[in-house]
Amino acid sequence: MISSSSNFKDDTFGRDNMPSLNFPSSIPFNNHILDSSFPDRANMPMSQNIRKIDITLQYENEKELIKNVDLENDKWNNGFKVAPIIRKIAELGFPVKDYLISYFSIAEKMFVHIGKDPFPEDFSIPLEDIDQNNRLGLKFRYVNANNQSPQIQEQRKMAVPIIGDMKRHDNDVVMRDLDIQQPQQQNLQQYDQAGTKIEQIDANTSSQNQALANATRQSRRVLERKMQNQEEVKTPSIGGAAAQFQPQSNANPQNQTQQQKRTKERTIQDIIEKVSLWRKLYNGVQDQEGNLLRYSLEDAAQKVGVSKKSLDDYLLQLRFGKKFGFDFQKHKDDKVGVLRTFVKKEKVKVNGGSKSKMSSKEREDSEN
Repeated sequence: MISSSSNFKDDTFGRDNMPSLNFPSSIPFNNHILDSSFPDRANMPMSQNIRKIDITLQYENEKELIKNVDLENDKWNNGFKVAPIIRKIAELGFPVKDYLISYFSIAEKMFVHIGKDPFPEDFSIPLEDIDQNNRLGLKFRYVNANNQSPQIQEQRKMAVPIIGDMKRHDNDVVMRDLDIQQPQQQNLQQYDQAGTKIEQIDANTSSQNQALANATRQSRRVLERKMQNQEEVKTPSIGGAAAQFQPQSNANPQNQTQQQKRTKERTIQDIIEKVSLWRKLYNGVQDQEGNLLRYSLEDAAQKVGVSKKSLDDYLLQLRFGKKFGFDFQKHKDDKVGVLRTFVKKEKVKVNGGSKSKMSSKEREDSEN
């Protein structure tokens, strides 16, 4: 009968005067060691005998400690099962649904992401990742159904169009967005430094319109205010209706047309915002994944809500105004006619030609 001692002689071989065989106490087998002391588990780490541990729970703004949590060891993987621990945490009243869970690995010296509840029953964490105090650290980070954290959602809500900085008194800073000639990466970096975040745009789905709607919401508000003011002008109060009533034969159609045009005349600040947004969409916007999306001048004008012809005219007036030293900060609430008049006067001075008469439209704009 074979003994378990390290060296022995087989009597059968000894009787035939054959050399004796030496059997080692341990035999390599498939990257493992078959040890004669295997039933006693003498060579296994001490962590194998752990039955209870303390767990630290780390949420967004708070930490909790749960003591003496029972473990279910996974003898095949030399670890402990995760699913029973998460169920125990949920039974104690701690939130686990819609949370991304990570554990602190002693070996890696960092948090290791393991997923969301529920976990498979055979999923385990190595015993070596429990510290010397028999403590395991878990981190919980909340996400919604679309796997988006509250920080990402807040950034998406903050997506606004880049406009000229009208709060600063430096005209060069105010008009920096109006010097765009061709799409350049430098301009995109300036937009990022200004803190602008554009919602992720998918050109093949309807989410594109939703993202651009967020980017142009400020322009729509301005247009709504203008339309509301226009309706108030067209609809006089009941008390003043009798005083303002005139027979149709005596009414001046030209004055009515001019009055409607004046109500639609935009302010200088308004055209700066619209031109800046228009050029921004043309030069390109970045989504959350860093992809650059660009629009043609016609499509960008449609998104802004102003015709391309009007935007071209606004851009030309703004560039001439900056060239001739127009004070945009002082006249930001004035109508566009003030800028047109200034540009025309400066052109006459530069060209040295005869001073032409201003059109009736420009005189009316300057008066406003």
